[in-house]
Amino acid sequence: MIISLHKQRILKVVALMSVFIIATTVFFISANTFGGNNDQGAYQPTPPGSPPPPTNISQIPRDARTSANPHIRWEQNIGGNLNDYAKAIFDVMGYYFVIGQTSSTTHDFMGLKNDAIPNLFISKLNKSGRLLEIVVINSGVAEHFVRAFPYGQGFKIIANRDTSAIFYIFCVAEKRVIYHRAFEGQAKDAFLDSDRLAIIVFETNRISINFIQIESFYREDYTITILKNGRNLYYAGFIPHLTDFYLSGGHIGDGFLSGQYLLVLNHTNQNRTNTLIYKVTEENAVLSLTLNNLFANQILPYRAGGFLLAGTESTHNPRGRVFAINNMLMQTALSYTSTNINVTRMSVVHYMHGYIIITEFVGSNNMGYANINVVCMNLRITHPYINDIPNFPTLSCFIPLNNNWSNLILTFNIRVQGFSGILVIRFSENAIKSTQHIGGTSNDTLTRSLQAPGNAITILASTTSTSKDIGTNHGLSDLWLARIIYL
Repeated sequence: MIISLHKQRILKVVALMSVFIIATTVFFISANTFGGNNDQGAYQPTPPGSPPPPTNISQIPRDARTSANPHIRWEQNIGGNLNDYAKAIFDVMGYYFVIGQTSSTTHDFMGLKNDAIPNLFISKLNKSGRLLEIVVINSGVAEHFVRAFPYGQGFKIIANRDTSAIFYIFCVAEKRVIYHRAFEGQAKDAFLDSDRLAIIVFETNRISINFIQIESFYREDYTITILKNGRNLYYAGFIPHLTDFYLSGGHIGDGFLSGQYLLVLNHTNQNRTNTLIYKVTEENAVLSLTLNNLFANQILPYRAGGFLLAGTESTHNPRGRVFAINNMLMQTALSYTSTNINVTRMSVVHYMHGYIIITEFVGSNNMGYANINVVCMNLRITHPYINDIPNFPTLSCFIPLNNNWSNLILTFNIRVQGFSGILVIRFSENAIKSTQHIGGTSNDTLTRSLQAPGNAITILASTTSTSKDIGTNHGLSDLWLARIIYL
């Protein structure tokens, strides 16, 4: 009898374990289904029980327009009666997905929203510029885009509200938000790798990095406080430290995070700005280096586990500087100083076996210019600039054509007769090979450019123009997409 009871108990335990294993298996399978084949089950709305914001959908296809400009293969506007802004474009899943911000209630947004507060939207287009659908996230409050990442069959989107930041996971297949989460403070930037999202948040009394585990059931989310007093501090950059890194579409920052990070802040005090570099781990943040009288513009990885820091001097008649830093020590033998003064911004772009350094400055005639110097890995000039680029150019994006870093497309926002425009430059063989001015006769501001097939790029911009290269405008400001053929 005792043996029989013992056997029964063993059978019950085995049965319970089988149920647990089956349930766990089902949970893990469901946790990896996002829009049919990813990870919707891993997320629950935050706070518990609160539903994600609703979405409204428009599926009224519209073909792209042809252009009188022989360098524009097609163009397309998205907009309504008020301000609509271009924020991000992705070439994924065989389509273009554009993320924007709209206040409009008419034209493309007729019936999708009934108030003038800015909301986020996702639009889908084919590779010929045909608009297929628009989905508006109706949160009920004003939201301003910060960053987005393609992920599985959808996108992870970070935006700011009045006093908080919001994180969405949007599923393309279901055309809805499947997860949302709020943070106190304002998000300045965010970075994503396979299982971790880092959101840099500025609050009234502190600066922190919120880490969210994306596909992990064993690691909890955590927050690292950088500073408890965030006054007079400005975000400058954030990169992985001592890890592999890559450039995506000409934007520094889409790298792989592996537990160590560099956060760069600019601190203004008594009309001087110092650059503060923090080394951040999962345990703490340590101020590792201070560069006095420098306003950092850009940070990017360098050889031997170091990094390059580009910025402008915080002095009268500032010059541009680029430093190589290894083991948190400035390498004085590996540095670059511009010959120009009144420098407003410095940019560094990978080129062949070194870099090009783009210096933006104000000339003696109060006109804004930029020049391009080719430098080797030790930052010494190998091919100096010949002619300055006029019209207040500001580098917006760069693309290595067909992943060839000896053939670059550089896109700039410029100012002509008080209005903003778009300048496309092809840089190859250590020189500017061609330039194209694209846009209308009002304000056109480039957001992003992507490599496209057929000797072309696809650009995304915000525009108030209604003439020249831009065929129409629905309201105050539209999104404008165009396929540009480069020379």
